Amino acid sequence: HRHGDERRLLSRKRFLEKEVQTNTLGNPHTPGLMAHLQPSYWFSAHLHTKFAAVVPHGGPGGRRTRFLSLDKCLPQRDFLQVVSFPEVPHPGGALALEYDEEWLSILRACQSYLCLNRRGPQLPPAASMREQIEKERVWVRER
Repeated sequence: HRHGDERRLLSRKRFLEKEVQTNTLGNPHTPGLMAHLQPSYWFSAHLHTKFAAVVPHGGPGGRRTRFLSLDKCLPQRDFLQVVSFPEVPHPGGALALEYDEEWLSILRACQSYLCLNRRGPQLPPAASMREQIEKERVWVRER
């Protein structure tokens, strides 16, 4: 939220003010993942309101992530947006859908921690999680 229009966000979702002030808005793991992966785009559905931001990563090349969350799919809500991606030449001229191996490995390693109630599960120590991610990376590579 620090990289987007906070004032507009809070004018629509006043109840988020405390989380914005204490920098606890959103998933606490997102900033670390985003800083590590540094994707060009990050789409989120959890904020339940339209919010766009550009998150700088610093370092050489001035990498940044374009973040976008959309509202709930309800009448009179801003839940859909067409996004145009820059055209990048591909070998052979054909476009191809690519998956990020590391992100798929992280998702597979974390699927057993999916929680559907308000209190999240206790995650294992970082070293144990890294080990599980590497095991899942082997699975992803084989497919």
